[in-house]
Amino acid sequence: MGNRTVLFILHRLGYVGPSTTILRLIGNIDRSQVTPIVLAPDNGPLTAEFEKLRVEVVCWPKRERFFRKLDIARIYSLILSRGVDLVHINTKVIPLAAFAAGISPAKTIWHLHEIFKERPYSNWRLASRVTDYFLFNSHSSCQSLRKFLSLPRYQIIHNGVEVPPDPVRAPERNEIKILMVSNIQPQKGQDHLLSAFIRLSRQYPHLTLHFVGDCFSEWRFYLDAMQKRVLESGVNGRVVFHGFMSDPTPLVDDADVIAHTSLEESFGNVIAEGMARGKPAVVFAVGGVGEIVRDGENGFLVEKEDENALIERLSILIRDRELREKLGENAHRRIKDHFSAELMGERYMKLCREIFND
Repeated sequence: MGNRTVLFILHRLGYVGPSTTILRLIGNIDRSQVTPIVLAPDNGPLTAEFEKLRVEVVCWPKRERFFRKLDIARIYSLILSRGVDLVHINTKVIPLAAFAAGISPAKTIWHLHEIFKERPYSNWRLASRVTDYFLFNSHSSCQSLRKFLSLPRYQIIHNGVEVPPDPVRAPERNEIKILMVSNIQPQKGQDHLLSAFIRLSRQYPHLTLHFVGDCFSEWRFYLDAMQKRVLESGVNGRVVFHGFMSDPTPLVDDADVIAHTSLEESFGNVIAEGMARGKPAVVFAVGGVGEIVRDGENGFLVEKEDENALIERLSILIRDRELREKLGENAHRRIKDHFSAELMGERYMKLCREIFND
C-alpha cells in the first residue's frame, strides 16, 4: 500500500490503558508501510517511550486535558500540512478531534476502549457520522455502542501485550501472593478484593495481598478507607499498597495469582499482561474480561461483587500449587495465541490495507 502517514491522536501521554495500547501497536506495525505521528494535548511519561520508537510526538502544552473546539482548525491544518493519510483517534473522550479528522481529506479510524452505558450526546454523534471506521478493543465494547448507534464499518482488534517465550513461575515458598494492578478508585473494586482477603487471611496465615496502582486526588478517600480497614482488621503488614509503578513486571513475576475485581472493563490489559507471564487470573466477569479468561481453564470468572464466590475461587488456587501452574501455563498459551502485541500489529496492518483498498 506504499508508505502512509498515520496521525495517532491521544487524550493523554500517561500510563493509561488506551495510550499504552497505542505504544504497543506502533511498536508492532510495519514501519516500511506506516509512518506514525503522535498528537496529544500535553507531554507525559509516554513521550519518551514513543521517541525511543523513533516516533515524532507533537504536543500542544498548557491545554485542558482533552481537545477543545478551538483545536478543530488546528488539527485540520496539521493533517493537511503533514500530508496525513489516516487519522487514528484514540478513546471516546476526544470527539472534537474525531470531528476535525472526519471533515479532513484523510481517512479516519476511531478506536474505542470503553463500555457505552447510554446514548452518546449530540456532538459525539455528529463526529461519529464523519468517521470512516470504528475500531473496538473487544466485542463487549462494540456491542455496547451498537445498542445506541448504527455503525457503517467497524472491526474488533483486541489489545495486545508483550508475551515472554515461557510462563514465569512464582518461586517455591510458604507465602502465597495475590496481586492486583490497577489505578485505585471505586470503579476498580479493590475494596471487594480486600474484603475477600481479610476473610481468607484467618484461614491462610501465609497469604499476602499486593496492590499496584496510582490513586488520583479525587479518589484519595477510597484509598484512605481501605488503609484504615487494613489496620482495623489486623492484617497490617500482609496488605501492601505499592503505589504507581511504570513497570510492575517484577511483582507480577513474583505473584502466585492475579486478581482483578473491577466493576467495569472493556478489555482488561493488566489481566492479559499477568496471564502472559503465566499467572492464573481470578476476575469479575464484566465487559470484555470474559473474552480473555476462560473459566476453569486459565483462571476463574466470578460474578461481579460476589465476594463469597471470589473467596471460593481464590481458596482453590491458594491450596493447589499444581493447579496454579497448570492454569498459568494455559493462560500464557492463550495470550500468546490470541492477544499478543505482534498479532495486534498484524491485524492493524490488515485493516490499513482494507481502508486503502490495497
